[in-house]
Amino acid sequence: MLEPGLVVATVLGYLALLFAVALYVERRAAAGKELANRAVVYGLSLAVYCTAWTYFGSVGYTTHTGLLGLAIYLGPSLCAVFWWSVLRKLVRIKSTQRVTSIADLISARYGNSQVLAALVSAFSVVAIVPYVALQLKAVLATMNLIMGRPATAQGGGIAFIIVVTMALFTILFGIRKLTPTERHPGMVMALAVESVVKLVASLAVGVFVLYFLGFQGPRDLFEQFEASQWASLTLGADSEVRGPVAWLTHLLLAASAILMLPRQFHVAVVENHREEHIRTAMWLLPLYLLLINLFVFPLAAAGLLLGLSPADADLFVLLLPLNAGAHALALFVFLGGFSAATGMIVVESMTAATMISNHLVLPLAGALRSLGFLRRRLLQVRWAAAVLLILAGYGYTRVAVAGMDLVSIGLISFAAFLQLLPLTLGGLYWRQGNRAGALAGLTLGMTLWAYCLVLPIFARGGWVSPSLLSDGPFGMRALRPEALLGVERLDPLSHAVMWSLTFNVVGYLVGSLWVRVSQTEALQVERFVGILEVPAPLLSRRLPALIDCEAKRVEVKELFARYYDQEQAEALATRCLTAAGIDCTARLSVVDLAELQNEVEHTLAGAIGAAAAHAAVRQSNLMSVKETEELARVYADMLAELRLPPADLYRRIEFHRERERLLTAQAEQLSGKVRERDRALAIRDEFIAIAAHELRTPITPLKLRLQALMLLLRRHEREAPWAEQAQQGLAACERQLSRLTRLVDNLLDASQRESTQLKLSLEELDLAELVTEVAEAFPECQLALDLERPLPGRWDRLHLERLLSNLIANAAKFGRGMPIDIRLRRVDTMARLAVRDRGIGIPPEDQARIFDRFEQAVSSFQYGGLGLGLYIARQVAEAHGGTIRVRSVRGEGSTFIVELPGAIPRERGRATEVHPGGP
Repeated sequence: MLEPGLVVATVLGYLALLFAVALYVERRAAAGKELANRAVVYGLSLAVYCTAWTYFGSVGYTTHTGLLGLAIYLGPSLCAVFWWSVLRKLVRIKSTQRVTSIADLISARYGNSQVLAALVSAFSVVAIVPYVALQLKAVLATMNLIMGRPATAQGGGIAFIIVVTMALFTILFGIRKLTPTERHPGMVMALAVESVVKLVASLAVGVFVLYFLGFQGPRDLFEQFEASQWASLTLGADSEVRGPVAWLTHLLLAASAILMLPRQFHVAVVENHREEHIRTAMWLLPLYLLLINLFVFPLAAAGLLLGLSPADADLFVLLLPLNAGAHALALFVFLGGFSAATGMIVVESMTAATMISNHLVLPLAGALRSLGFLRRRLLQVRWAAAVLLILAGYGYTRVAVAGMDLVSIGLISFAAFLQLLPLTLGGLYWRQGNRAGALAGLTLGMTLWAYCLVLPIFARGGWVSPSLLSDGPFGMRALRPEALLGVERLDPLSHAVMWSLTFNVVGYLVGSLWVRVSQTEALQVERFVGILEVPAPLLSRRLPALIDCEAKRVEVKELFARYYDQEQAEALATRCLTAAGIDCTARLSVVDLAELQNEVEHTLAGAIGAAAAHAAVRQSNLMSVKETEELARVYADMLAELRLPPADLYRRIEFHRERERLLTAQAEQLSGKVRERDRALAIRDEFIAIAAHELRTPITPLKLRLQALMLLLRRHEREAPWAEQAQQGLAACERQLSRLTRLVDNLLDASQRESTQLKLSLEELDLAELVTEVAEAFPECQLALDLERPLPGRWDRLHLERLLSNLIANAAKFGRGMPIDIRLRRVDTMARLAVRDRGIGIPPEDQARIFDRFEQAVSSFQYGGLGLGLYIARQVAEAHGGTIRVRSVRGEGSTFIVELPGAIPRERGRATEVHPGGP
């Protein structure tokens, strides 16, 4: 027997070696050297299928059931023949839909149903726990043996060390970081190394037994066994357990498990880097399964011939070299079994933790505000989920698996994940399969699995009444879990598989045929069923680009910021824009936005799953209702025409491609006209800027000279009787220059504000005082002020002065010298300003366009003038978030009403002061 310290040190050293390999491969991958991107590595990583039940349990199962155990390995080998169709389709879907788990796949196929994803995730966790328990039971039992303890010993501190080590190893290997792609090249390489270790160890112990334990090779071993009592009692005996139904059941379970087990789906589909690697896996995995089972029968026969108890058959692989004193080989054999268990626990716990976080925790965090912080703690959630899963497996070994062989425990999980097969295959090949059928089939299948297979285990363990097995619930013998509806001649496993699969398939078919496929699901059908047959047709992206790219980029960043820190969110937003081929210096079309949204959803799906990502993107409103409707119009005719028989589909695709080329040519012609218009507008803007500059150049010194003269006159006002009249004349000149300056400013601003928004400089001011100050600048006008004082708020002083000046000047120009009324009131947080003249009025047909854009304002306009002042007034009002409108009756004058938000509400109980009168 070996010292515990040596065993623990060897285990820790082996784990450290595996971690070093994984870390080295990941660093090389980050540098652009994909060491794990090899077909052989991919094929060997699939051998994670061979867990502790293969390494240890196959010998025990063969001891009790004969060659039936080989069906567990024949099933995957036969299934591999169809991988180029089935597995390649899954890999292609993974790449397009960014699928990260089996729950993701099923959810994405059936309308991105979060309910279905949550159901699959919860069921998977329940089914995984016995499987994890199997691995821990094997590791703890073999570690006890190699250290000279009884195999059934609880282990105490050693067991705790193993469980903690498994949990830490799972976190370090598979959940070390939250990656958008969910690919782990280091882990894949470590799995490949572990596969080599357990294969070499199993071959080594087989050779040792055949040639170093008193046997002269295989022939001698089998001859001795045929002559022994065991030939008729065990391996060669026939029973109903080894009948054709049992063989068919085992083949079906194993063929399903090679892809439906969460760890197998992850390694075979999610971690696949190239579809071509599947061709290698199609022959490499069956070869591996053949080699690792090559010595199963000889080891079982040798153990019985050498006097080992059949009850310990699960441990023959280790007991044979250990009892022979080959301690070094025994330690190597133990490492092989430890590798088999570790690989399974790491990948299974990692995939289960991902499903828990994506499909159980995230929906809860979205529904309950108090749990919203978990969206930024997904990595920690996955750590906790993995640890709890391993602890649950350890607890299961303590209470529920006593007396059960390793393979029997594993088959419970196999039967559970068989329930995912109809949904998956139906989703890949049957267009009418829908969410209703999937929910019905899976619910019925899970219920029958639990009732017929799990409940009897609890009954035998004393958790429920044992009479349930003999008398049925409430004495109804027809409902006995192991003899449902009188079917009694099947073994319990075949019985449970038959009923659960039958109810599952019937529920799936009836539900799918009874309920119509939803629109969301219909879009996914072709993406799954026809993904290998027809490439997606291209759509021209030369559509009107009217969407603000920067605003969408900010929305994308904010969406990522719910799950990542700000720096990562910024990087992911930029990556999505680049991947979608979008340059944010230009505006977007609806097709560009659809591409961006698709890229965002796929990127987010790599971290939180397809269903959660779909829901998060939809809730973010990245694409508004109006934009969605526009996109639907763009795709409408194409989608309608694509609903064709396959024979006409390719012809239609060519038609659309030709149409795209014609539209592209037409768009290029239109682009040329747009460029000509842009050049004309640029020339116009340049001319206005030059004209304004030339006008401002003489105005500024002229104003300075006028101000100097007025100052000089003030000094001599008492000495010269004519100084006062001269000063008044100069003041009139200054007012005319101010009006000319205002006209030039309006002209320049109008040309510049066509494509840019006003930049406001908000400050607290009293709008009533501002109106008074502006009114004082128009002494020649008869202004009647009716102002609520005070009226404080936050506005831009300079731009409001421009707005008021333009309205008063406009009223004075067309008011026929009549008084002008200015009224100011507060309405909640809104300031309402009304400027009324008694002029000629505005014709009804012209009222709708007096605030029109610049080109229309400078055109011939019957109201008179250029209309620039009103155009600028509208710009200022809208920049403040307000509005401007006009009420006018021909011959009775016009009233311009401006409403501006930003007024500070009055204090409760404070009186309103209204001050009528002139300035």
